[in-house]
Amino acid sequence: MVSATQNNLVKLLFLNCIIVSFIFVTASALSGYTMNVREQSLLSRLTVLEEDIYEFETIDLESENVTFEVYSIIPLISGVNHDLKNYARQNMIRQSFYEKQDEKLVSLSVLYMKTIKQVLKDRLLIQLFCTYDSASCDYENFVLSYLMKKYSDKLIVLYFDGDSTHPLIRMIKDKYVVENFPFMIIDDELVYGFLNAQELEKVILQYVSESA
Repeated sequence: MVSATQNNLVKLLFLNCIIVSFIFVTASALSGYTMNVREQSLLSRLTVLEEDIYEFETIDLESENVTFEVYSIIPLISGVNHDLKNYARQNMIRQSFYEKQDEKLVSLSVLYMKTIKQVLKDRLLIQLFCTYDSASCDYENFVLSYLMKKYSDKLIVLYFDGDSTHPLIRMIKDKYVVENFPFMIIDDELVYGFLNAQELEKVILQYVSESA
């Protein structure tokens, strides 16, 4: 009787081990599948981003939507960057995948800026870089937006707010050896802080006269 009970316990224990192993293997497989789906989704978004950047080379500079077209790439970069870092923090993608695609995102940011400079080579490019929720940055952006409307055929303004983890800001900080925020890049020159409306307009008019 005791022997039969022991046998039943052994069988039950063996069955439990099989069930636990099955659950573990299934969960691991499901986790791997879900991770792969996330990675494939990010790769697809990076491919679309790259295609959109190359398509920018064919933009109609006379179009009223030229400013929108320039800015349309930025939220795509920001969105992929946010999800890539968020998934990595939660171990929802492989670390090796994160590192490779993070480098890819910076490379695409470099391509984006090069393409803008090439396509809009006849316009003065002013880039404003700020931290999040900066009232003074918002005001400077307002001034620049007003000037861009006034000199729409001679000026293009890009406004970025974020931190040093954003691929566009990382790329710019490395290139110009930037030490602190806020800063502007005016016609390839680093300027810390802000310029008032009169100073900015003077820079624009000087560029216009030199390029005439």
